[in-house]
Formats: sequence, structure tokens, C-alpha cells
Amino acid sequence: MSTTDLRTFYQRYIDMLNAHELHRVDEFINDELTHYGQAVTRDQAFAALTGRSTRCRTSTGSFRTSRSTATISLPA
Repeated sequence: MSTTDLRTFYQRYIDMLNAHELHRVDEFINDELTHYGQAVTRDQAFAALTGRSTRCRTSTGSFRTSRSTATISLPA
């Protein structure tokens, strides 16, 4: 992936987050991912992002999530 393509991808992701269009998260997050060394599913990540869960359970423990209202942007 070129630098331009990578920047475009991340800008789309940031735009999705800032617009609170979390139903689009499957465009950006794999079915399985690692969060601070723990395996989690996209459904767990989505639940954490949408506030439907204050804690994501994993086979090795759990992690807390928090809500943020900050606007995210990429540096120029």
C-alpha cells in the first residue's frame, strides 16, 4: 500500500469516527484483531466503540473502554 493509499484509508477511518458512523466499522476492522496483546473479535471491538459494552471479554481477561468526544485528525 502506498503512502497516499494509507493516508486515504486512515482519513476515511477518522472521518467515519468523527461522523459517529460506527455501523461502517466493518470497512476498517478485521474479523479478529489484537488489542494490547489480547485476541478480540470485531463484534467485541464494535461493542466497545458503540458503548454497548463497558468491558470486552477475552479468553485471557478483559479490557475497559471509554467514550471520547474528541475530534481526530491526521497531521498535514
